[in-house]
Amino acid sequence: MEQVFPSSEQDRRFLLEFVDACHTHPVTQFQQAVYPKLRHLLPHDMFMYGDTDALSNITQYVNVSFPQQYIDQVSAPYGSLVCPLAGRWTGALRPLYYNPCQAGRFVTRSKRYETLCDLSIGDIAIHGVPGCQTLRGSCYAFARLGDTWSRRFEAVLQLVVPHIHVVLTSLARIGATSESPAVLSPREYEVLRWIADGKTDAEIGDLLNISICTVRIHVRHIIGKFDAANRTHAVAKALRSGIITL
Repeated sequence: MEQVFPSSEQDRRFLLEFVDACHTHPVTQFQQAVYPKLRHLLPHDMFMYGDTDALSNITQYVNVSFPQQYIDQVSAPYGSLVCPLAGRWTGALRPLYYNPCQAGRFVTRSKRYETLCDLSIGDIAIHGVPGCQTLRGSCYAFARLGDTWSRRFEAVLQLVVPHIHVVLTSLARIGATSESPAVLSPREYEVLRWIADGKTDAEIGDLLNISICTVRIHVRHIIGKFDAANRTHAVAKALRSGIITL
């Protein structure tokens, strides 16, 4: 049976080092302090990120290492990037994978995807953080992956993307983030600490001697107060703002 990340003590150590780097270093040190650890957890050769608009185009993008020739070929006249896979993500809201040199997975072959193959970009994975109504979300694209796509790779994406989102929205002002720190009740703070420790709702209920329904209410309140997409995103924001520490 395939093991899902983190499945070992080494996995947990690498993940902890990455999260610590995200939230203890100045955002201006992303390339030096965070990105090498990100590439260790998610082996890849190319990376870009940006917002997705109502037309599922990528706007306000930052290209880290995709070939400029690819950017030129998928650029729209108004400055965004035409990316059907980003459109797929805004509907699925889960990690997606596509290999342009293999027909028929997630998206239909098209001229734009042929460009990925022609430029030897290789396979591509995309995930993000949902946004508000006018902003469909922030997407993070990784290409020429160093590992075979698997449930493990998908799990790593789900864990790391909320953290790099917090760092990069601070750095590049992509997405809408709350500038005011969230104010938590003592109980919400306890629940948040246990979420950061990786506990499930049932485990938190046992630890705090409250029902699982009450735990879920606290979790919803925490996510709302941080204006977060999910519990992992809330933890990332709490770490970045210093409300909790590892």
